[in-house]
Amino acid sequence: MEYHFFHFDKPHTALPEKTKQIWFPLTHDINIVLDYIRNHQKGPVVFYLESSFKPYINNQTDIHYFHPLQTHHHKIKKILFFAQSDTLAHSCWLMGEALKNTAEIIYTIPKLKKERSDDFFKNKNISFKEFSFKTLKQFNPDVVIMLNDWSKQPQWVIALCRLLKIPTVCLQESVIDFGDKFKRMQWADEVMIQGTQTIFDLKRSVYFLTGNPRYETLQSIKQTERKNILINCNFTYGIFEEVRNTWLEDIIHCADALETPYIISQHPRDTGDLSSYHGVIRSSSTQVAEQLKNSRCLVTRFSSLIHEALVAGIPVIYYNPHGERMAYDFGFNDEFLILATNKHQLEKALIKALDFSDIEKIKNYLVNHCIQKEKTPTQTIKELFYFLKFKPSRFSITDAWKIILYHPFLLRIIWNIKKS
Repeated sequence: MEYHFFHFDKPHTALPEKTKQIWFPLTHDINIVLDYIRNHQKGPVVFYLESSFKPYINNQTDIHYFHPLQTHHHKIKKILFFAQSDTLAHSCWLMGEALKNTAEIIYTIPKLKKERSDDFFKNKNISFKEFSFKTLKQFNPDVVIMLNDWSKQPQWVIALCRLLKIPTVCLQESVIDFGDKFKRMQWADEVMIQGTQTIFDLKRSVYFLTGNPRYETLQSIKQTERKNILINCNFTYGIFEEVRNTWLEDIIHCADALETPYIISQHPRDTGDLSSYHGVIRSSSTQVAEQLKNSRCLVTRFSSLIHEALVAGIPVIYYNPHGERMAYDFGFNDEFLILATNKHQLEKALIKALDFSDIEKIKNYLVNHCIQKEKTPTQTIKELFYFLKFKPSRFSITDAWKIILYHPFLLRIIWNIKKS
């Protein structure tokens, strides 16, 4: 497998089949990324790096260099964000704040199934619009950024963008299960990914490795006296909801046995009745930092909170007695990211996690999963948007059908029929 890393310009020569092209900032973190690929790629690996990386490379023995054809900037001037939930609106806002002095920004939300995205912008006193073809055409952005490209509403947006020759970019919004039927992050023209692991999980030929802005504010959390085990209850959308109570009771039993207090953080879209439990608090994208301040460790199932906790320096236990299949390689270890599949393993994991203190190990891990050490994701994205110009895919017959079939008016009728 060949990996081509570029910063100023993509390689323009004909590349072998299955070659991976990766944009990356000019930092020493490139060494951690290359080592990760060496250790995880099955079969031989060949690295081709743009010559700009040469001063940052530690091990030159297995690397070939190429010169970029151009190093001048393009500078994206107009950006339209499409946010489908309050969590995604938060990430869009973080990017917008970093880019607002260099680009004109518009925030948009879906006409249907807003999932509190409107509440987020209203609470922040930020102007926004419901997405429409008229808004897209009038604003005519250099790029449209979304964090979900696989459901019907964003696919309608992508189709309209291709009609108007506007490129679309999907930012990886968290830990994503790439193994299901939705072909996540395979619909937008380009993708900005969290970390090196996604290169193995997501089948594309070009990746922009930027990290995720939602994590960076957690790096500066001022820790109070940590005392709680934070339990993340996120059994949403019918996924394993039948095991919610037994899962919680196992964790509570172990916490009580260790005489350690706990807090149960209930996901905003977890609809379970937790009135019989004490220490229950509701969660949201804006409350995560506050919940992590007092936490000594996190116990969770599949969740983006795994990486959010690690960014905040908090060890994590993935408790999976129900046999949940994970189409993401977290790289579990026996120190700060521990997999437990029964109560006995859970209790042992809690003892280790509650005693963990080597934060530097966590930082090296995070470079390959969600946030780099030398630059924040917003700094990296700002740099990317200064040098690179995105290109839209060609408008197709499939896009034409999506413009009709996924129009909000028709979707509303279909969803209302299903409800009745």
